[in-house]
Order: sequence, then structure tokens, then C-alpha cells
Amino acid sequence: MNEILDVLPHVAFLADEDEDTRRSFAALATVRSFPRHNILFHHEDPCLAAFLVIRGKVKLALSHEDGRELTLDTFGPGGMCGLVASIAGK
Repeated sequence: MNEILDVLPHVAFLADEDEDTRRSFAALATVRSFPRHNILFHHEDPCLAAFLVIRGKVKLALSHEDGRELTLDTFGPGGMCGLVASIAGK
């Protein structure tokens, strides 16, 4: 849990929160590691979780069937993706 607590002050909506609030948020998390170039989810998959980057980078991209790729954003430590979609259930 320490690695989560170390990065939470860098998460925009938790930056101004106190330590107890961050600990409560961290208690909800499951830490997982993924190999480089792993696909976490595909476009239009149901969003069941938000992803908080603790180490490394995550690229959010759309791929076309002809092999072209459009990078929408890149997230490093403290970056989060899927939060709004997971709350909205989409």
C-alpha cells in the first residue's frame, strides 16, 4: 500500500486531501503489474475499473484496422485513466 500512498498526492483530485482520505482511497485499490505493451482494455469494452499509474507509463490510443494508431494521451505516475467512465458505467 505504500507505493500507492506515495503517488496519491500527485493525483489531481486527491492532492489537497488529508492523509486519512488518501489511506481510505488506497484501501480500495488492487495493485497489479502489467508487462510492457500489454493491452489493458479495448475501445467500447465496459469500463469496470479506473487505472492509477504508480510506475511506468500507460498510453491511451485508438487503433485502426489498417494498423494506424492515434495516441489520445499518455499517463505517468499519478496519472489516472478510466475514472469518469467507471463512475458513469460506460
